Amino acid sequence: MSWSKFANNPVIARQPSGYDSFRDPYIWKDGSNWYMIVGCGSYGNGTVLLYRSSNLVNWTFLKPLYSGSSGAQGYFWEMPSLVKITSSKYVLFINALCDSQPAKNLYWVGTWSNETFTPDYAVPKQMDTINWMLSPSVFADGSGELLAIGIVPEKRSASDVLRAGWAHLFCLPRVLHLNLDGTLYQEPISALQQLRDEYYHYENLDIVPGQDLTSNIKSEQLEILLDIDLNQSQLAGITVLKSPDGTEQTRIYYDKIAKVMTVECIPGVIESGTFELNGSESLKLHVFVDHSVIDVFANGRAFATRAYPSQSDSNGVSLYVNGGTAHINSLKIWKLKSSVVRN
Repeated sequence: MSWSKFANNPVIARQPSGYDSFRDPYIWKDGSNWYMIVGCGSYGNGTVLLYRSSNLVNWTFLKPLYSGSSGAQGYFWEMPSLVKITSSKYVLFINALCDSQPAKNLYWVGTWSNETFTPDYAVPKQMDTINWMLSPSVFADGSGELLAIGIVPEKRSASDVLRAGWAHLFCLPRVLHLNLDGTLYQEPISALQQLRDEYYHYENLDIVPGQDLTSNIKSEQLEILLDIDLNQSQLAGITVLKSPDGTEQTRIYYDKIAKVMTVECIPGVIESGTFELNGSESLKLHVFVDHSVIDVFANGRAFATRAYPSQSDSNGVSLYVNGGTAHINSLKIWKLKSSVVRN
């Protein structure tokens, strides 16, 4: 529980020639050796450098573990990690910095053997559908499950952040599994169920645009499980942090024609990401609302976002359907207890 800084820091004084913006070490042990990857850039392309050590003090630069091409995957890669997800597969995570768009977390699935990472595909996949969770810490818990937790980017202006005196927070911990197609299946940790309190349940109902089933539910702390078939409707989802007159609301919905997931957040921020259901698959939204932060799990994919209502009564929840009738297979809503333990 106590730490002593090594007297001969830094153990690596600078990056090798030809590389820049050298930071964010990630370390693991494989056999008798320690390995470290460090984020950097090289001539406009993101890169991860690989080092080896037998004692955590004397490090040998081996080679670039993996590099981007033509700047398409960012000019610099920060916060890299390489983690084992099955008996034979590893995931390389990087945070890609780009000139033309916000930073986003990307990953490749592949193999690690003979001090070499070989990805199964060249084009990386995005960790989040929307809003691009930043810099996830990825680790195995005591039961062997692979967990990730990362930064949810702000939506407030710089002046609002300065006035509040704090910025950013972490998403809920996610459990990661590997799909057969090389994508990550993400779901909330089961321990969150301990926060469930007052419970509401609806099932096997048709719903038309404008129909309100949940007007009696008011809370800024909710867990929502929605399983819905869009049927004749084009759009379907859930609205949270809603004022009684609807002037403030945060809406999360799927468009089956455009094949995108959209979140409309207070105050007026709209974000979308590519999202497609397979065949007759129903939309399964698992949403957690905790005041300004909203975590969304949707059919094995995930994202987290922020919303900032200005009205004290912006705490309602309702279903959202547009373009025709949809069918609710199941809707479960829990008000949530605080996770803070007070003695």
